[in-house]
Amino acid sequence: MKLRSIGICILLVAILLCTALPVQAALAESTPVLLLSGKSEGDEIVVTVTLRNNDGISTMLLNLEYDRERLTFIGYQEGEALPSLDIVSSANNDVYPYVLTWSGDDNDASDGKLLTLRFTVKENADGQAFVRFTYVRDRDVNYYEGGELKTRNLMTDTLRIDLASGEATAIVSDNAGAVALPEEKEKKTALVVGLTVGGTVVILLVVLVPWLVVRRKRI
Repeated sequence: MKLRSIGICILLVAILLCTALPVQAALAESTPVLLLSGKSEGDEIVVTVTLRNNDGISTMLLNLEYDRERLTFIGYQEGEALPSLDIVSSANNDVYPYVLTWSGDDNDASDGKLLTLRFTVKENADGQAFVRFTYVRDRDVNYYEGGELKTRNLMTDTLRIDLASGEATAIVSDNAGAVALPEEKEKKTALVVGLTVGGTVVILLVVLVPWLVVRRKRI
């Protein structure tokens, strides 16, 4: 009876540990998302950059790319996301690509509006212009884990602006980031369930097989 009670206690503890660890592993796989949206305000095009699904960023370098033949970049404003990180940008707006760098001593896991970008449309511009962010994968976005600096990657949109005679007629995001958000959550859920079930089976075998062997010998 005593041996059975000890075995049950060990089994319960093992199951609890096995349930908790996959959750941490799944969250560590999180992919932050940059969503772009835009609108016209008088002679300007205002682009809002929103950060979502952020589980922690300590440093980040982004290159702002846009259609220089049709648009002129006139500046940006910081939003409420990543407030604990310091931001440094290119010395003037004519630098291309325009570089923005965030850095801090710890992870910032905030979401929300990251930037507001402002552009003007060049005179008589026609066709379709674009606004997007690029970065070097596995290098430019970092976070701390266990005292070590690690990399993670972003999912980001491209904003497309239809122009006619120097005026914006439509501003549409490709929504790559927005589409990826539910898929990312499904992947996390599947990973948690899979690791939990698989880990529980392994722990059950590790605990129960020796216990059954010992019990058989006693009989």
